[in-house]
Amino acid sequence: MLEVFSLGGLQPPKVPPPPFGCAPVLGYSFGNSSSLRFSFGDSLIKKLLLEKGTSLPAARLNKHPSRALLRHILQQVYNQAVIEPDRLNQYEPFSPEVYGETSYDLVCQMIDQIEITKDDVFVDLGSGVGQVVLQMAAATPCKICLGVEKAEVPSKYAE
Repeated sequence: MLEVFSLGGLQPPKVPPPPFGCAPVLGYSFGNSSSLRFSFGDSLIKKLLLEKGTSLPAARLNKHPSRALLRHILQQVYNQAVIEPDRLNQYEPFSPEVYGETSYDLVCQMIDQIEITKDDVFVDLGSGVGQVVLQMAAATPCKICLGVEKAEVPSKYAE
């Protein structure tokens, strides 16, 4: 959040000391988080108003997140969607139903090795819960990203 405050010359709010009885967490407490949230919202609105009528908002559109941010977003999505991860590994050993996940870093390496354009279509056969499909959609200019999964449990989580 502090990065947003610094945009447009805005200063982050002064965080008051924690109220008596509230333990600070990294300098913040649960007691003052609402004031920080409202200050953040106010600063964001001021920033957007300063940009109104300029080309700055359009410059933010169709941009890809940083790899660190995308990794964080995808992990949060996975944590919310995959309620029981152990269910993904309930398959008959040495059968074609074996479930395995492709790492975020490996997909980044693949993206770096090929030139992906806005005219490309990405299809992931055996897409599992859809992590690679989401990563490709968020990190590349692909026109369409599709995942196909026949196993019931991962496809339900992907929905």
